Amino acid sequence: MTMNCARWLEIAFSSEYYQSGVKILVKKTDPTTTLAGLAGKKVCAATSTTSQTAVQSTPGVIPVLAATHTGCLVLFQEGKVDAIAGDDTVLAGLAKQDPYAFVPQIQPLTSEPYGIGVNKDQIDFVRYINRVVDTVKSDGRWKASYDKWFAVLGPAPAPPQSLYGRG
Repeated sequence: MTMNCARWLEIAFSSEYYQSGVKILVKKTDPTTTLAGLAGKKVCAATSTTSQTAVQSTPGVIPVLAATHTGCLVLFQEGKVDAIAGDDTVLAGLAKQDPYAFVPQIQPLTSEPYGIGVNKDQIDFVRYINRVVDTVKSDGRWKASYDKWFAVLGPAPAPPQSLYGRG
């Protein structure tokens, strides 16, 4: 899940294992590569997400909300929205479900550092998870996993540097 200050108050996190961010999903035939480029068009976002905030704060975009990202995909496939905004990881999964969908290779609109959330009293468990995450990053499994699940987003970036604690 995304590591943020509010969540750090409630739980502990592993080191960052992926740097996600809000991007857009459009039809493969749509040349748009930015959220701002969708001005005048309907863009779906799941409620209570950073994607909703990004869509609602982009001038000219017509926000359409759905309870879930899958709900957005249904609206997209029915032609009721022109695009979907969401974390790149979510959009990768949606793109795999729709052969006409595409996630342009753009800089994300937000920074969403992913970590594994753990009960804040289980520090030894966090240390164990960090060892596993570090091993997966260094032995090639991180890249192999990216290539399997997120190749639609473009070439695998380098895994995030392991930082421990809130920094």
